Amino acid sequence: EKFSRSVDSAVALFSRAAAFIPEFDSSAGSSSQAVPTDALLVQLLRVIRDILVGCEEVFPQNVVTRLEYYEIVMLFFERLGCATGAAAAAYAALHEVRGDENQSARLWANVLQYAVDARDWRAAYCAATSTAGNHRRAAAMRRLVASVCEPGAKNGGAVLSTLCLDDTTDGSQYETIVNALEGRAASAPITPHAAPSDILYGFYLSRGKPANAAV
Repeated sequence: EKFSRSVDSAVALFSRAAAFIPEFDSSAGSSSQAVPTDALLVQLLRVIRDILVGCEEVFPQNVVTRLEYYEIVMLFFERLGCATGAAAAAYAALHEVRGDENQSARLWANVLQYAVDARDWRAAYCAATSTAGNHRRAAAMRRLVASVCEPGAKNGGAVLSTLCLDDTTDGSQYETIVNALEGRAASAPITPHAAPSDILYGFYLSRGKPANAAV
């Protein structure tokens, strides 16, 4: 609980610092025409980025976009092993890429991974279903299933079994999950731990399909 409060405090501080970064309208021209950011904040970002990726020569003319800022914060928390803080930064970055499907998909993939790292399976499911495009969304769902089937994925199968899945659209979430689970169940070795077949069994039973579970 103390660690959680510390993370919340750190996220709040980084969020307040973002207010000092002028908003940049990408439709108005190049970033070189944007208003420079506070010099002290830019220098701090240069130091953090240099520590994380070994590149200090960034942000010419002291111009930083909010997307760049949040991505540095995201990487900062990621390197600390703090999935909750990294996810908070990724969510903030998503607000800066609305309308950009490729950038959005990349950030949702990060959110999915952070949720998996934190064993927050419902957040992971929300990230998977928020990914734009049927193919990308299906890939994210398969990635979620793979994570749930990993050893040590506590309660992952139970949560997966209780999700409200959309079965009405093309390439339904239900079909994607079932296919992924069946494929893993068919190839998984026998183990004393929760196996994909066990998760698939519980998945069918929770949906009132005992005949499928018995197969």
